[in-house]
Amino acid sequence: MLKNISVYSASIGNYDQYIQNTDIIRFSYDRYFATNNRMAAKKFKVLSHQYLSSEFSIWIDGNVELVAKPQEFVDMMEDNDVLIFEHPDRSNVFEEAEVIKTLYLDNPEIVSNQIEFYKEMQYKHSLYSCRLIVRRHNREIENANNKWWSEITKWSYRDQLSFAHAFSDTKIKSIEHPQSYTNDFFVVHPRKIPSKFYQRIDLLRKRFLSRYD
Repeated sequence: MLKNISVYSASIGNYDQYIQNTDIIRFSYDRYFATNNRMAAKKFKVLSHQYLSSEFSIWIDGNVELVAKPQEFVDMMEDNDVLIFEHPDRSNVFEEAEVIKTLYLDNPEIVSNQIEFYKEMQYKHSLYSCRLIVRRHNREIENANNKWWSEITKWSYRDQLSFAHAFSDTKIKSIEHPQSYTNDFFVVHPRKIPSKFYQRIDLLRKRFLSRYD
């Protein structure tokens, strides 16, 4: 039976190539985050229930091209609230936090405080790849979405750190991430990130590491 499904993404800040995904809703502006492209796109990603009225939604990052049909993802959910891929490189949020701090992808102090808080919580600290998320729009998902956004605005903007915590009360079906970024489910394309961005990240990383010399 065909379901009411919205496939959506957000392209803000010219970071991604234009990808021809059929029948996709693409958000491009949020007036509350007019000067912060990252948070503007993330708000659409996290709070799906505020922007979509469909029974199911499939979020894809701006550099992701769907290969499988939306209905196939929904069928894979079975009676769960969420379908998501496991992280391809790390198994838990603690490993992810160390990478974020080492590469200075966010403020190390904020990340450390967040992880210390999570260590006290009694739930499975799994790590998922949030580039593609299938959600069944019900009350549980609405509550989880709101909790996820609250965590992101309180702690690190790296959404994979807080996803498992926010969705700990929902029924999640996770599947193994394909070894290749070109597979039967999706294709991940390179981002259009200028070289100055990498230079800035490298400078921040060196400044951070120099504190421990």
